[in-house]
Amino acid sequence: EQPSLSFEGFLKVADYCRKTIPKENRKFAHFNLQEIEQLRTSFNSQDTDKKGWIPMGSFLWLLNDTDMQVNTVNGRARTYEQLQRAREAALEASVPMSEVGSGSQVRFLPVVHFVYESVKNHNDAVFHREDEALKAVEFSSEEVGQFRELFGALVQQHKEELQAASDKANEAPKVGRRLSAVQAAQVLAEAEENMRLQKERELTLGNVIRKLTSVDRVPGTEVVKMMAMMGVKISAPLRQELMERTAQFSDVPEDGLDFPGFLQLMNWMVRSNFGNINGAAEKTVKSKGLMDKSGRLQAGLVFGKFGHMDTVAVRTRRTLNQDIPIDLDME
Repeated sequence: EQPSLSFEGFLKVADYCRKTIPKENRKFAHFNLQEIEQLRTSFNSQDTDKKGWIPMGSFLWLLNDTDMQVNTVNGRARTYEQLQRAREAALEASVPMSEVGSGSQVRFLPVVHFVYESVKNHNDAVFHREDEALKAVEFSSEEVGQFRELFGALVQQHKEELQAASDKANEAPKVGRRLSAVQAAQVLAEAEENMRLQKERELTLGNVIRKLTSVDRVPGTEVVKMMAMMGVKISAPLRQELMERTAQFSDVPEDGLDFPGFLQLMNWMVRSNFGNINGAAEKTVKSKGLMDKSGRLQAGLVFGKFGHMDTVAVRTRRTLNQDIPIDLDME
């Protein structure tokens, strides 16, 4: 016979969870279980003796590929200050002093709070950039939502193109001349070294932070494809102007447009009627019966209805209040 739980017992368990889960969430800085596992894997890569702490030098090595400039005097000083704030935040989150540590011994939970501050600073900058973009454009909230859907579709399309190109590049090469034993050994050694370096890069805190702060982007070429699908003819001069505007509205021109930049580019295109895009969009609207009651052209709706793209979720902001299970292994 399986043990049963009385209603009173259930209430006690529910009350315990209600009180305990928020505390555990604060201890782990509101990261979810998968993110905690990524951080723990990075930390454990330096805690090879399973002591529960790593020396300061190992901690700095894990941050070597971040923008904290830990190899400079000022960068290292800022890192130490942030680590101290992380330890204080861990204590405020009811982490026992024995798990907070001090001095040159860096323990896991302060590292979690250290990364949280870096992620929060990034998200604050992302929120500010998007808020400024929303103030700068002339679209309604509905149109902004439709442009967000369109941006997500372009992101998905670009990812699929990159994946297809990667799959093609990784296809087994056609059989050619046979390698000598020396050449084969050299190729194998190079492959093993590349795998070792790749694994090292994946284990750094910088790699984890980049994953936690990733923001979807699309290159200007995807916007060109979008316009072509709408029937807009892009001449060489127009293409050049579009690429220049893309760089102007992007915060990282070499990586393409994030959503705030994309929204500002769309606003400029509509206001300037770039390439007679309003005419092309209106033709699309009339053919599909998508005019609103006032007869006004809804740019977001028009742009979001072209082609055959599906709506997908777009990562422009990251929320840091996700609940995590309370049975995390602290060993």
